[in-house]
Amino acid sequence: MCPRGAIEPRLRRLHRRGSAIGFLTWRTWYSTSAEVTWMAVHARWRRRGIGRDLLSTLIEQLPGDVRYVVVTTLSQATPEDDGEDTYAGTRRFYLQNGFEPIWEPEGWWNAANQAVVMVRRLTGAGDLPKSAEPNPRSAPDGPPAAPSPPSPHAPA
Repeated sequence: MCPRGAIEPRLRRLHRRGSAIGFLTWRTWYSTSAEVTWMAVHARWRRRGIGRDLLSTLIEQLPGDVRYVVVTTLSQATPEDDGEDTYAGTRRFYLQNGFEPIWEPEGWWNAANQAVVMVRRLTGAGDLPKSAEPNPRSAPDGPPAAPSPPSPHAPA
């Protein structure tokens, strides 16, 4: 039998000026994994690093034996209308934050909505993906760093 906290989602909220601007719920299934069950950021606060902050805070506070964070979202196999608020953006967010798609379980939701399971492997508590670029809207002022020149020892 699972402990009660393992099956009931936990909630983390971010507030600005007394209003909730984003939240994340999660639960643990086993001692080595945590599942993000729901995450949302108010439309006016998106693309400012709020979602990344919510994920980073969760990962920093997970027990040290948690090695995987799992999320399920809508697969690219499901057609969507073009727009600003799409699941393509959701999948891109998770990819930029170190998650990889690993499985599209057929029929999990229903015939019209194909799910994709994405996993992030943790190498240490609070680790951030090396591939994640800071959001330019939330980055400090100043020009981006120039790329490193090629090594003179690199093969031609």
